[in-house]
Amino acid sequence: MKWCNALGINPRKVAVVGPMMPRVKEDFIYEILDGEPIFFRPRVAASRRDSAGVLLNVLIESPRELDRERVPPDIDAGDEGPWRVVLPDLKRLFDSPAEQSQVKQGPSGERVVSKGSRPSSGGQLDTPDIVRALGLLTEQLTQLAWNGNFKRLKVFSGADPVPLGEESFESWRDFTVVSVRDWTGPEATMRRKILESLRCPAVDVVKAYLVSHPDATSGDLIEVLEVTFGPVASTTEMLHNFHSTFQKEKEALSAYLVRVEQGLRLLVSRGVIQSSEMDSLRIRQMRRGTLNSDPVAVTIRAYYQDTLTPGYMALMERVRREEADAYVRVRRSSTQGVCSDWKG
Repeated sequence: MKWCNALGINPRKVAVVGPMMPRVKEDFIYEILDGEPIFFRPRVAASRRDSAGVLLNVLIESPRELDRERVPPDIDAGDEGPWRVVLPDLKRLFDSPAEQSQVKQGPSGERVVSKGSRPSSGGQLDTPDIVRALGLLTEQLTQLAWNGNFKRLKVFSGADPVPLGEESFESWRDFTVVSVRDWTGPEATMRRKILESLRCPAVDVVKAYLVSHPDATSGDLIEVLEVTFGPVASTTEMLHNFHSTFQKEKEALSAYLVRVEQGLRLLVSRGVIQSSEMDSLRIRQMRRGTLNSDPVAVTIRAYYQDTLTPGYMALMERVRREEADAYVRVRRSSTQGVCSDWKG
């Protein structure tokens, strides 16, 4: 959070509130904060958009140190909220031996600053301490931005018939697979979000699996639910369904690849194929199941025509790179067309 490093604010007086829509006025922010006595006449010290440039996080400073035990985790902001409240983690400020050596106990028990360190003035921490505290705050703000920009997963329980307000397994799976593909945050956070989207008995199945597989990925959790709640089919039917997985009109190749991968994982989990067969089946299905009208698919098929069979990560990376290049080419072509029309 470079925008805070030069402020010289005592991190014990600082909190970050958000995410909120950029349209929110500062007067409204003060109105909401004044309803929380714990902040005691705070001021908006700075603000910054999240990594996607959509939502706003606000850095507030109180005239006095905040009682961290009483600071609420979130604030009710009416139609604009709730807003999360994030505090810097001060416990790690003096964790390193170098930092601990600078603060010693004097003969009478008072704290003495070692030679070579600068004493704080006015009860504030030194600049390096502020930078460290704000660095921790940056991590928390990043997590806040991920949470603010994330589209909530659909709800699934596995109950039959499907309860009102919930989704069938196929609908939940398809939506979640795409969300996992587009997720750029920590894997642990995505696992938590999947758990939050589940109700009994599905959530019990996943929790039981996590007991014996604590390092399971979000893809593993989807696979467990697929085995438990997915449609039952014979080996022949499952292979037929996989080979019938074709790219849809206007479907991005990366999205199609995710569907192919999910089908392969299901075949492995049901014992229909071995995991060693996944790479060859994946590229074979990409060659036969993609659209000839998709220039990205045509490029990928040609690229892997005579090369070694790629793994999923290498193939997905190549696909997304080609999709990005294709987007740039389309934009450039449309811009040149507009310029030609203008000159004409």
